[in-house]
Amino acid sequence: MTTKIKSVFRKLPLFVILVLLTVACETPQVYPDEPTVSFKSLVVSEKDGNFSFFTVIHLIDGDGNIGSDDQTTKHLFYDLYALHNGQPVLVELDPPYHMNLPNLEPEGQNKTLIADIEADILLTKQILLEIIPSDTVFFEFYIMDNDSNFSPHEFTRQVILNDETTWILP
Repeated sequence: MTTKIKSVFRKLPLFVILVLLTVACETPQVYPDEPTVSFKSLVVSEKDGNFSFFTVIHLIDGDGNIGSDDQTTKHLFYDLYALHNGQPVLVELDPPYHMNLPNLEPEGQNKTLIADIEADILLTKQILLEIIPSDTVFFEFYIMDNDSNFSPHEFTRQVILNDETTWILP
């Protein structure tokens, strides 16, 4: 081998190590400590006189401090709304649909929590068709972290319910 080729091969391991260090030391994306949520999906089904609203929401929390082993602390809040003359009206549910979440804090140095949360909200047909002043409903949802930071409020798609069928509006 020529001296020039030998020189390249001697420098190659150093080059490879520098490339690997550059890629491995990529800084993680930084998110705010306050949680954010966004709507992902909603599936509505009916069974035995109940409506099931199966929701999936996307959660990002920069410091990952959501959830606890304390079953009395609520972290995920859903409020039901009905459209009445085109205006949203809060439907008071008793009890309200507030969920506690298990401790979701990530391990390791990067505490950012990115997760999809599934919730199945069951409501009787009687509540939906007799108490609500409309056939069009939707949910507002938000999250509170362990420092009492609230996410902005977000909404599911509107759902039209009646005795015959159910439609989820785009």
